[in-house]
Amino acid sequence: MGPENQEDITHMTDTAMLPDDEQAKKFKELANKRVNDICKRLRNLGNLANPRIYHYTPEQIDAIFSAIEKQGSLAKTKFTESANNDEFIHL
Repeated sequence: MGPENQEDITHMTDTAMLPDDEQAKKFKELANKRVNDICKRLRNLGNLANPRIYHYTPEQIDAIFSAIEKQGSLAKTKFTESANNDEFIHL
């Protein structure tokens, strides 16, 4: 699977030319920002759980969390597959 958008392509091109320690630094920077963004959005989603304000079915809740879990698994798989992929070499 390739990059999701043009921003990811640009980051891949830019970071591929950096030394390993700079790539690690960039990874941490981007990972922290993206994970924090996801956490904020999940907290916002949790705000919908107030039954005095919103009405929802168990099926809707199952669909929401099924989609979230699926995307989380897909993202995690990208990390484990790339770590085990023999196409990459380090000279």
